[in-house]
Amino acid sequence: MSQITENIKTLSWAIESSTWFLQWAEQVVQNVKSKSILENITTSFSSYFDASITYLNSFWPKLVWAILVLWIGFKIINILNQVIKNYFKKTNIDPMIKTFSISLISILLKIAVFLSAAWMLWVQTTSFLALFTAVWVAIGMSLSGTLQNFAGWIIIMAFKLYKIGDFISIWANEWTVKWIYIFHTIILSQDRKTIIIPNSQISNWTMVNFSTEEIRRQDMSVWVSYDSDIDLVKQVLREMAEADERILKTDDYKVNVFVNELRASDILVTVRFFVESKNLLAVKWEINENILKTCKKNNISIPFPQTDVFIKNK
Repeated sequence: MSQITENIKTLSWAIESSTWFLQWAEQVVQNVKSKSILENITTSFSSYFDASITYLNSFWPKLVWAILVLWIGFKIINILNQVIKNYFKKTNIDPMIKTFSISLISILLKIAVFLSAAWMLWVQTTSFLALFTAVWVAIGMSLSGTLQNFAGWIIIMAFKLYKIGDFISIWANEWTVKWIYIFHTIILSQDRKTIIIPNSQISNWTMVNFSTEEIRRQDMSVWVSYDSDIDLVKQVLREMAEADERILKTDDYKVNVFVNELRASDILVTVRFFVESKNLLAVKWEINENILKTCKKNNISIPFPQTDVFIKNK
């Protein structure tokens, strides 16, 4: 019995020893693995650090050259802008076209300088240009209406359809041009209302510009009865028109009075004269009043619609 008990104790000690050995071996393996991972991390970090130092050593000269290119390029652009401004001052180009041209040239030159600096840093300029083009295409598609207004502004300024201060007629309304912007035109109505119209609508519509010519022709008509002395009517109307100093009286611009139309109940007599554009409205209003006064003064009958009723007794 004692022998069995002794054998059990020996077996138990052997099992405990084996368990302790296995735990010790596992701990050793884990320590080895941890040390290997740490060594790998240290080695990788060291490699990346060495590569970074090498890259920075080669990158710093490029960065310095790129900054130098940007600085010199922008200085040259400023000088060119000043030269262009001085040149435009000697020309008769519209001020808005001058400002836009200077801004556009400056932007294009700065883009060129920026791309040169990027190339100095070995940036893939082809990919950059492709991205830049894609962005502008997307912007252009989203702002198609705005770009149409910009194109309209170019047409207006290039072909000089109108300028600030011109008196124009569009959509059966008459306005004065107050200001011309890149995307819209501000006009002033005769009752002093400020109206903003997109340039694309004006450039694509029929427009009458009353300010293009310095001299304008004006026809003023009056209806007289068939009982009137036509020679007298023409004489007094001619004298009335020639008495106004603002009406031109030269070989090319003469006052003309003529019978324009024979109507059912009256005769249409027209006074045709020429006047400077700036005086047109004032002369027109005064001539209208003077025609009425002249006809009354000379007993010239101006017929008006009327109905005669006859009552017949049976």
